[in-house]
Amino acid sequence: MDAIGFVFATAFLATAFTIFGIIGRIVDGVADGLRYTVAPALIGGFAAWGDRRAATSAKVVSPAGVPPDDDAGDAEVDSLVVPVQGLGHRDPG
Repeated sequence: MDAIGFVFATAFLATAFTIFGIIGRIVDGVADGLRYTVAPALIGGFAAWGDRRAATSAKVVSPAGVPPDDDAGDAEVDSLVVPVQGLGHRDPG
């Protein structure tokens, strides 16, 4: 009777450890995929965004003779240009 219990317990534990091992490998594969593809892209994107932001914030927004709080309508002022890409599948309306 003890031998049968030992065999069943061994089979149960082997099956449970195998299932957890397979799940662990899948989770490790997903984590490696994120670590080596998504994370570097996010870090590079944030670094580039920070560099662009620093470069644009360092620019003088108003010309030399105009105070920053003056709303002169005819003064030529540098502005931030944001590139926009159109969506081809949308009707412009």
